[in-house]
Amino acid sequence: SVTREEYEAFLSSVSEKAEILSGISIFGDSDVDSYEQQSMKQTARQYQRLDNVVVSPGQSKGFLSTTDSIATDLILLLLLLLFSAISIFDEKQKGLFSLIRSMPNRRGKTIVSKIVVPIVSSGFLTILFWGSNLIYCSFSFGIDNYTRPIQSITAFIGCPYPISIIGYFVIFLFTKWFVYTIFSMSVLLISILFERVSTVGFVTTALLGIEAFFYFGIEPLSPYRLLRIFNVFSMIQTNTFYSTYSTIDIFGTPVSATVFVWALLALFSVFLLAATAFVYVMKKNYQVGVSLVQKIRKRFPKLHGNPAA
Repeated sequence: SVTREEYEAFLSSVSEKAEILSGISIFGDSDVDSYEQQSMKQTARQYQRLDNVVVSPGQSKGFLSTTDSIATDLILLLLLLLFSAISIFDEKQKGLFSLIRSMPNRRGKTIVSKIVVPIVSSGFLTILFWGSNLIYCSFSFGIDNYTRPIQSITAFIGCPYPISIIGYFVIFLFTKWFVYTIFSMSVLLISILFERVSTVGFVTTALLGIEAFFYFGIEPLSPYRLLRIFNVFSMIQTNTFYSTYSTIDIFGTPVSATVFVWALLALFSVFLLAATAFVYVMKKNYQVGVSLVQKIRKRFPKLHGNPAA
């Protein structure tokens, strides 16, 4: 746990860095602060709001073990991948999509239900799995005082928000649910676009591979770090995402990375919902595993003629 002296020293160090950069700006040749100077001042202002936070000791191991479980993330992502793909390919294999297309009013209602299901199931599984983790770890490592500030935990000493441990856990659950929902919706869209289960698996794996390349290949302070932050692996590591304050350079102006990423996530989720609904309603071919030759023969039946007697 973090002591009061340690937390006060941390806040003082942030203020001192901002003051040092301000002094450099005053005696510099330029009247305009650099991005680094603006960012440090903004960071200092953010942490000044935490002057009244009083940290207290407690049992933190159970909470950290709860929220750092990579296995839980992997299990949930796999389950949601299967649920989203099966919801589409089950109807493709039964030929129900062709029937749905013959009833225009049904297409819209069907895709609405298919969109609602992953949203609700992601929320249910998030609460079930992560809530179970919290209960198990609390009894295994000891029940913590969840009303104390999140900054009381060493790993969160740099968290820039004046919230309690239980308040952070609510934000943690919401973030997980939102990311899981976007993942489920992405798999749903890919399943509608492609006709084979193997192709859906390949495309999903390839996209996750690209995301992993950006996350692990780009340095935290790189000019391209937005690709690292606006990333499924960054959002899944929720504790790291909220454990400190950082900014993004938007045309020379520092903007909170957390706020900016959430704005991008909101826009992307709207785009994803619209794209999924549009493709589902407008796509003509929903047959599973139809080869190119079969498509040509169906389109031009006279080309292959009748078999010889």
